[in-house]
Amino acid sequence: MGESPIAILITEPMTLATDYLLGGWTAVLAVKLFLRFREARQQSVLWWAVALLATAFASFFGGTFHGFSNYLSELVLGVLWKATVYSIGVASLCLLAGSVVAFVSPPAQRWLQAAAAAKFLVYAVWMATHNDFRYVIYDYAPAMVLVLVLAGLALRSSDREAVGWLMAGIVVSFLAAGIQQSGFALHEHFNHNDLYHVVQMGAIYLLYRGTAELRDRISTPVMLFQQQAGDAHRRRTLVPGGGNVFKARAELAAFARRQRRSKGRESG
Repeated sequence: MGESPIAILITEPMTLATDYLLGGWTAVLAVKLFLRFREARQQSVLWWAVALLATAFASFFGGTFHGFSNYLSELVLGVLWKATVYSIGVASLCLLAGSVVAFVSPPAQRWLQAAAAAKFLVYAVWMATHNDFRYVIYDYAPAMVLVLVLAGLALRSSDREAVGWLMAGIVVSFLAAGIQQSGFALHEHFNHNDLYHVVQMGAIYLLYRGTAELRDRISTPVMLFQQQAGDAHRRRTLVPGGGNVFKARAELAAFARRQRRSKGRESG
């Protein structure tokens, strides 16, 4: 019996499957972060949502590159590879920018975000004429280390649970990268790339759990008021019957004012 057409077509079926699985999982969590941003209005959450979305695209592009490398033209493969490395670059930029907004005081935020943008610009220009994946690591790994440092420094002033999830996600992500670089394989049909994708799925979930609860660093009364207004809106949205609770409180306060005015007129 001959091999099935699908088995012949796909160059690395397990790598393709795990890459697509990682991409789909990350895309779902990215959408959840976008929804979270609509509720909480925290710019740091938005930055991380874009970072996860870019990571999902990188997984889809990378999986297609590995799965059909023997059957696609050199032009298409080149486009897929550039799309992969640039998507990872965008993810690196956004996760760094989101962490700066969450963990750094506003006076220094603009400078650090400008530095992150400059880093991405240098990376983009360099990768236009280079394809070696080690350059992707040179860009992405320092960004993750810096996020880990910023999160560690913010433990006292930020939500410890959220920061803990985020730091755990970064550590597991480095563990996954170490597995990929080691070449360790569980089976001849489940190589180091496949294992990396599975472990990275766990890292992405941890990052999602942490970033979903991030709060922007604020310093002015206006920014504080906006954040408190967002918190109130979130309570009305997330707590079952929250809108009715707020309405009942308002009506009770109005009734108390009417009672005080009525007693004042009677005593007068």
